[in-house]
Amino acid sequence: AYNRVYNISTPVLSCSRDIDKFTVSTSNGNGFLTYPVGLLTADEVMLAGADGKFTANNSYYLYMGGAYWIGSPYRFGSIGVVEFNVDFDVALFFDIVDNSVFGVPYGVRPCISLVPGTEMSSGDGTANSPYVVD
Repeated sequence: AYNRVYNISTPVLSCSRDIDKFTVSTSNGNGFLTYPVGLLTADEVMLAGADGKFTANNSYYLYMGGAYWIGSPYRFGSIGVVEFNVDFDVALFFDIVDNSVFGVPYGVRPCISLVPGTEMSSGDGTANSPYVVD
């Protein structure tokens, strides 16, 4: 993800290895999930409006006013696992997963994949009126 997002700024939504495709069924992936819920990837965050050069942007729909982890590794090294995240300024950024040094309170923002043609029957996506899908 680091090379695609930061070096060449070319996000992709496809995955070439079935073992890396986290799915409910083995017909189109690894079948490791019970429910089709995951985290956004760095590529998806870029396609939603972030740039791979860690530039702040609080004017697109992923802005929440808080920091959260996303599901793409940034690198593995001597300091530990470093993961991409969306920081408080909605910049695509990175941090050490065991962040006991700085104590930044990262959350998670789960996402689901819906079958094409799925429609909402009500709701506006807020906590008081969540989307209801048919």
